[in-house]
Amino acid sequence: MDGRRKSTRDYHKELDLDQRARARAKRRMERRKREKRLRIGGLLLILILILTLILSLRSKSKSQVDKFTKAIKGYDINYLEDKSDRMALIMDVLGKSYSNDEAKAKEFIASNFTNLTVEYVGEEKKDGGKEVSLDISNVNYIDVYDSLDINKNHEDYMERLKDEKSPRANAKVTIFIKNSLFGYEIFESRAFVNAILGGALDYVKE
Repeated sequence: MDGRRKSTRDYHKELDLDQRARARAKRRMERRKREKRLRIGGLLLILILILTLILSLRSKSKSQVDKFTKAIKGYDINYLEDKSDRMALIMDVLGKSYSNDEAKAKEFIASNFTNLTVEYVGEEKKDGGKEVSLDISNVNYIDVYDSLDINKNHEDYMERLKDEKSPRANAKVTIFIKNSLFGYEIFESRAFVNAILGGALDYVKE
């Protein structure tokens, strides 16, 4: 009788130990699942932050390119002097090369860049800033002039420059945007200047 009671007690004790072991194993498994979810969640958060930073930098660069393009098309001399390396000087020389008449020179610049398009493509981080890749399209003012009838005049030339049907040249170029404490400065390559002029510099020997 005592042997049977002991066996029954031992059986229940072993059963209780087994249940507790299973409960501990279950808790360990649930803890591991929680830890795994936390690790995955942490990695996803880091990935989201990295993607957000990349998109923010791309958006900032695109905004800088758009402002630069707007300044060129609108002949915003103050912006060009403040934010670019040589663009203000280049624009001044371009206008005077056409006419010493200030009004005609400004009209020529405005007409010349009416069809200019500059699209941000991407960027690569460099020491001190970033190299920004661009797709550029514009008319070539020399080709447009040559396409006019023999009786060339200022009005017809300006209209032909502004005509969206005038042939355009396309180019892929880069500019360098240097970061500074108070903003940024854009350094134009010769290829960039040639591109916004529709390839006009190809007629000029370096």
